[in-house]
Amino acid sequence: DNYAVGKLAAKALNAVNCRRVIVIGVLEGHVIMEKRLIGFRREFKGEIRNEPRIPGENYYIRDILMLEQAWKEGFDGAFIVTDEYAPQLISPLTQVNAIPREFKIITFNGSGDGMSCNPPLTSISHGTEHVVENILDLLKEISRYGHGARIRKLIKPHIYLNKSLGENEPCDLSLD
Repeated sequence: DNYAVGKLAAKALNAVNCRRVIVIGVLEGHVIMEKRLIGFRREFKGEIRNEPRIPGENYYIRDILMLEQAWKEGFDGAFIVTDEYAPQLISPLTQVNAIPREFKIITFNGSGDGMSCNPPLTSISHGTEHVVENILDLLKEISRYGHGARIRKLIKPHIYLNKSLGENEPCDLSLD
C-alpha cells in the first residue's frame, strides 16, 4: 500500500516536529511513487516542496543539490521516496553533522542503501516477511476455493526506526 507509505512517513515527520519538508525522488508518471506523495501530502501538517523527476533526466546530481539547498533554506526534514543511492544523496548533510540534529530524514527501503548510511536512515518497508505471509495466505485461499476473481491485496507498510529522526522514537505511528 504505497499511499500508506506516504501517510506513515508524514506521521513520523509530524511526530518529530518537522514543519518544512522536501520530497525527493518522485518520478513523474510513476504511479507507485505518486501514490506515496499523495499519502504524504494528505497527512503532513507543514510545508512541502516537491520537484518531480522527469523521465530520462539525469536526476542524481540534481537531487543532491535540491536536498542540500532545502537544508540551507531552513527546511527541517525530507521524505525520500526510495533509498536508491541514499549515502551519496545525504553526504553533504552528513559532512556537517546536520542529521538528525537539524534535519530529519525518512525514506522508503527499496534498495537497502538507507541502512548503510551514517547515521542509518529511518525507513518504511512492506517487509519481506509480510509480503511472504500474504502470498502464502493467498495461495492457501486459492487452493481451497479455486481461482476466481482477480485478487488484490494491500500490504501495510512498517516503519524501521533508526537514527535519522533523532534519538526519541516518534509516537503513535499507527495507520488508521
